[in-house]
This record gives sequence, C-alpha cells and structure tokens, in this order.
Amino acid sequence: MTTIRTFDESTMDRIAAMLREWERLPPDAPNRGGRGVSPSAREVRWAKTTTSYYYPTYPTTGNAVVIELGDYDAESGDPKVATANTLTFTPYVNADESHKHVAVLRVGVIPPENAYVRAYREGSVWWIDGVTWMKGKTNASVSAGSSGICGYYWTTSEIGTVTAYWDWVDGAGGTIASGKEIFLRWYDPGNQWQIVASEC
Repeated sequence: MTTIRTFDESTMDRIAAMLREWERLPPDAPNRGGRGVSPSAREVRWAKTTTSYYYPTYPTTGNAVVIELGDYDAESGDPKVATANTLTFTPYVNADESHKHVAVLRVGVIPPENAYVRAYREGSVWWIDGVTWMKGKTNASVSAGSSGICGYYWTTSEIGTVTAYWDWVDGAGGTIASGKEIFLRWYDPGNQWQIVASEC
C-alpha cells in the first residue's frame, strides 16, 4: 500500500520560499552544491529603489534607501539590442518584504524613486552607487578656483543641494553667477562634486 503524506498550507509556503531562494543562488554557491566562491566575492543583483512597510516615505536626502531585489531581463533575448521598451524588471515579491533591503550609497546622491540600480552585498550590508551625473543650478555665485552650494534637479524642481567645486579647467577665471544652470559630476578620487559646465 502506498502512503501519501501531505503538508499543511504554512509548511508548503515555507518549502516554496526555500525553493525560490535556492533558485536565486549562483550555481557555484556552497549551499547549492557547487564548489563555492571566494570569501571576497560580492553578490550583485538588479534592484529598484522603493519604499517599504517600515520606511513608507521615499527619502530625497541622506545616504541610505530601500531597494527591492529582482531580475532585469531583455524581452528580445539579446541584451545587446535591447531598448528601454524591451527591458522588464520583475521583483522577487515576498509577502513579508524579505526581498527588500536598506542599501547604503557608496557615492553620489539618492536616485529617484523606482530607479533601476545594481546592488551588491558585502557581508550583511547592501550597497548601491547613487546618481553621479546631474543637472543643477548655482544657489550662490561660484568663483574660479573655489566652491559653492548648488541645487540639483531631476525635472524642474530642486531636490537637494551639494557643495560643488569649480577648480579645474578654470584658467580663464571669472565667476558663475547665482541661478545659472550647470552640470555636476562626482569626482571619485577627490571625493567631491565638480562643476563641469555652466551657462554663460
């Protein structure tokens, strides 16, 4: 006689969750039966900036933001010819929001909400690179060889401010007046924002 064993609904949910997590692991992950990876290897995932139950308001300043992990696939089957219209992000949706994490910005400023980013984990901490190329306006005049407070924009409204330097390619001297439109670029070696272009 064949004995058929069944599981209750909560047990089946736990088994399904474990299978989903196992499928997301790299093929050579130790707990997937592979040969293992270097202890210094970083887990890298696609993610989308978002909110969560505990953080319902999306921030515009600071150095941390909620992300949800997922897959970003090219529907065409060939990422080399994919366009914005053929790329699809599918989040790993879990009812307990365990697919969402607080990520720390390594550089730049917080991206807009629902922006797609690459997230990587080192130990128990998730990291993302923030926006490092922005349009903005000077909030005060900036003289050649110095710095000043500048606002940055996603559309037509100021999101926040940064201290930006105009101390390179400034041999002609002069001053960028307050209220001028500019482009800002993060300069990683100097750990600072640079004004790379401005209107006359």
